Amino acid sequence: MNNRDKTKKNLTRSQQIANELCRKIANREFLPGQRLPTERELSEQFKATRHCIREALKRLEALGLVKIRQGSGTIVQDIDLIGGLELFDILIVDEEGKINYPLIRDILEFRDNVVKEIVRLSAERHTNEELEELKSLFAKRKSMLEDPDELQKVNYQFFRVFVLSTKNQIYELLYNTMWQAFLKLNELVDIPFLGKQEVEKLIEKILEAFEERDGELAELIVSRHLERIRKFIEERIHEIQVKTGASQ
Repeated sequence: MNNRDKTKKNLTRSQQIANELCRKIANREFLPGQRLPTERELSEQFKATRHCIREALKRLEALGLVKIRQGSGTIVQDIDLIGGLELFDILIVDEEGKINYPLIRDILEFRDNVVKEIVRLSAERHTNEELEELKSLFAKRKSMLEDPDELQKVNYQFFRVFVLSTKNQIYELLYNTMWQAFLKLNELVDIPFLGKQEVEKLIEKILEAFEERDGELAELIVSRHLERIRKFIEERIHEIQVKTGASQ
């Protein structure tokens, strides 16, 4: 059983239904201002209890995707106005657990520009203490590659030091918002494509550039890595489009 299957299995039925409805709203199967089917209709559609449907709708309301109005039903809200990164984990895969490559392409485009600038500034502005902390956390990473939970904790600290060493508060605030999405990309794309050892070699090269305070070299190293990932994603999207076209 792969990680996506395990994740889906761990979700409650109401969470699964909420996620499926969320995808339908994101894909414009339900438009802003439109009423969702009634609880009874959704219950029949998903073969679930009314209580389960009610819990799913409450989850959607908590995300701001719908408004539940007594006597008026459940009204879909405009996802372009209220949708945030809290939807990332839901939309990154479809109902079958397959990766949503077009969405990954969009967030990679955003990540690439942000990460290159963070790495360049961090290489130029870090303190000696921050560099030593990065080296220490890097050593911890290498010893925890087979322990996903502990590795995630160390990753959070490691990349946070990167961001703090830019001495730019906006990047710090951005990291607080984006770090989970970036780690998810690392898990779904970077590691499967490059392999854990290759990712470690990449970080080691970046730290060597940090030793020299060479921001241009650090940015170049990251740019080459990100370009390989982008090509990988574009190839996957092309393969899916070809298969979809062939099946129609």
